[in-house]
This record gives sequence, C-alpha cells and structure tokens, in this order.
Amino acid sequence: MAVWQMLALAMIPGSQSLKEKRMVLRSIKDRTRSRFNIAVSELDYQDKWQKTLLGFVTLGPSSNYCCQTLDRIENMLDEDSRLLISRIKREELA
Repeated sequence: MAVWQMLALAMIPGSQSLKEKRMVLRSIKDRTRSRFNIAVSELDYQDKWQKTLLGFVTLGPSSNYCCQTLDRIENMLDEDSRLLISRIKREELA
C-alpha cells in the first residue's frame, strides 16, 4: 500500500473577498473529492483573499497508482481558469 501527498500553492486572481475565495475552493474541493475519492483541504493562507495552499492525500495499492491519481488532479487544477498554480510538491508518505 502506498500513501502520497501533494501540496499546491495557488493564486485565485479573480477573488475580491474571502467569501469568493471560499466559493472557488469549495467547488474545487467538492469536484476533486467526488472524482477521485481523496482527502483535500486548505492548509494555509485562510485569511488571504487570493492565495491558498491546498493539500491532497491519496492512498492506493501502489506508488504508480497514486502518482497517476495525482497527475489527473494536477491536470484538473491546471485546466481550472479560476486558479493559477505557482508550485506543486509531491511526497510519498508510506
């Protein structure tokens, strides 16, 4: 069994308030959870209007399976025009 995490530092340039930021993040988190059945949370910058750090955790039968899942999540984030990803970091936890 493998456990992987991915951290995504991102900007939400269209956000003008914390309420707008929460709406965008809620949409992204709900879509990610329903499509990929993984854990996702905002880990930092909760008090900033346009900046966020999202954390994703997935587990599966192999590292290859987890990496493929994280690849698909990364592609989904890249395709979302509301979000600008500045940095992504992946790490195997177990």
